Amino acid sequence: MRTVKWKGGLVLLAAALLLAWWWWRAAPTPAQSEVPGTESALPDAAPSVPAQPVAAGPVGTLPGTVEPPLESFTPAERAAMVDAEVERSATSAPVATYKGEDGRPKKFAYEQDRVQEDAQRAADERRAEVLDAMRADPAGFAASHKLRPREVELMLDGSMEVPENLLR
Repeated sequence: MRTVKWKGGLVLLAAALLLAWWWWRAAPTPAQSEVPGTESALPDAAPSVPAQPVAAGPVGTLPGTVEPPLESFTPAERAAMVDAEVERSATSAPVATYKGEDGRPKKFAYEQDRVQEDAQRAADERRAEVLDAMRADPAGFAASHKLRPREVELMLDGSMEVPENLLR
């Protein structure tokens, strides 16, 4: 007996079945279509009136609620939001720990003694002086401190920390 090659018949059959299924799903069901002479129980919404988002509760925002951009607030509204955040932050306890680079929890040192504060302030001032010198003459700074120009560029944009040997 001789076999018949379909060559593209299966593809055409699959396309016809897909088209029939799509046509069947797109056709309105009796529940969707309206009977002539009856009115819908729901009023027609005006298409030109956008839906207003529901105000969020004190815990957070509702799913799907789009908050207006911060730039659209008036200065008085912004001040009220800042005051509310300051009050909320004042009532909550400060964060005591954070996860370090090694993955272990570390403690914040909120209380520093005067010596530590002075040392930190001096290091910050020296860092600012070094960065000012870099900005003034990046190529000369790189040559005088035996650095590559790319390293100076990375330090200036903040991608790389200023090495301790430059801060002394």
